[in-house]
Amino acid sequence: FNYAIDSINNVENITITENTITATGERYCDGIQTGNNAKNILIDNNNITCVCINTTELTSEGAITYGVIGTMLGGNGATNMTVTNNNINLTGTANYGIELYWVNTTETHNNNITVNGPFSMGIGYAYSPNGNATQNTITITGDSTTPINLITEEFKPENVGIRIQNGTQNISITENTITTSDIGGQDTTIHTEPDNVTIANNQLT
Repeated sequence: FNYAIDSINNVENITITENTITATGERYCDGIQTGNNAKNILIDNNNITCVCINTTELTSEGAITYGVIGTMLGGNGATNMTVTNNNINLTGTANYGIELYWVNTTETHNNNITVNGPFSMGIGYAYSPNGNATQNTITITGDSTTPINLITEEFKPENVGIRIQNGTQNISITENTITTSDIGGQDTTIHTEPDNVTIANNQLT
């Protein structure tokens, strides 16, 4: 498991900015990870490239890439996370541009997210209330006809620009440009299950 920057476990007032990050591997690649009771995190103006492609057959789980992830690994989640002005480029099997998992209060703005691979997600919210996503550019290219091994993740493999699930409340999705494509024809620009979500003034293709 490859982590370029890993800042978790009770960290506070962290700024991760102006880094050029390249992570490659065959099982799991992560540009920036934070969480486990992390508070007041700014991730700004980074160039993140992750490539995770299997060259040998895996008998267990499929390969995963993350650009930025706020997470909870058996402890508390994160609070007050801002992700802005980043260039995220992912290539792999199951890809997650920005994943917010148990993160309360998020600002996700002006990111350029390009994700390529059989199953690709731009931004995902799970158990992460009180978030704003504005003026992000998300481009997803997928192929849901590709068979993959089991993925044990909160977000199941899906070709989607923005995914909101698990009762996440009070999310605003505005002024984003989202383009998705899937050879299998199963892609969506925005896929949301919870109530109390605002989606307005986006350019969706």
